[in-house]
Amino acid sequence: MSTPRARLLARPGLAALPTALCGALVAAALGACSGSTTSAPADCGSMAAGLERDVCHGKELKALRSSEVDRALVIAGQMTDPMVRGEAVTTWVEAKANCLPPDKGQSLCNLLDGRDQSYCLRRLSAPHLQTDCGEQ
Repeated sequence: MSTPRARLLARPGLAALPTALCGALVAAALGACSGSTTSAPADCGSMAAGLERDVCHGKELKALRSSEVDRALVIAGQMTDPMVRGEAVTTWVEAKANCLPPDKGQSLCNLLDGRDQSYCLRRLSAPHLQTDCGEQ
């Protein structure tokens, strides 16, 4: 019995998409359907478990400053959907990589699996892809 994700990835041209991109598409679709903005509700933890809560946590994570890396680890650990977690963590790590202690960044990337983890680790360790800390 195949899962919806397996059927989706079996379509020509979609199998090569990174999981992080698929997660971004899911998150964007949910945002468009619900009419939500990029800000997270006051308390994502009070929401029922599921995709909407994970998307909420993703928005919450991406709004964090680089100095809040410990909070980012907690939030990422609460996310259950690997696609949404992969998109949120890799986006945050890519934006904050210059400002993160290497061990904390690696801990975030280690929450991911497979290609998402490899992509995250590359973003963490590639200085030419990193941005200035600034106000992050």
